[in-house]
Amino acid sequence: MNPNPIQYQASQLWQTLATQETAWTYKQAIIKTWELLKQTGKLILLLVLLVVVVLVWWWSLGYRGGYDFRKWLETEQPTLEELLQEAVKRLLMPFEWLANWAQHTVKELLGIPDEKAIASGTERQAIAPAPKRVTEVDVT
Repeated sequence: MNPNPIQYQASQLWQTLATQETAWTYKQAIIKTWELLKQTGKLILLLVLLVVVVLVWWWSLGYRGGYDFRKWLETEQPTLEELLQEAVKRLLMPFEWLANWAQHTVKELLGIPDEKAIASGTERQAIAPAPKRVTEVDVT
């Protein structure tokens, strides 16, 4: 029996830590942990950026919609019925865009030509970006 168990245990621990296999194992663990931390950081950053972009997009959509609505109210002076029809039309517009995009994507993936593309002779005209509008801003 060893008269000093603490020294014996310290010696056993040092022998285990000093082996080549232990050093390699800890090195691999540190490398893998660093990779996981980097990937997690990138994912969190991308999610934060996505939330910021969605919030800015939502704000700009609301701001632009309110501006257009006010301009329409001031210039057209619609009746209550026209006002309600326009409100319902605006609320359903994103769903219409989504349906058109989905239909175009499915046709493109399946290789089905668009009727609009056949009629005009071009391939990519079904969903074209809207023309840029120049709007006047009244600063008074």
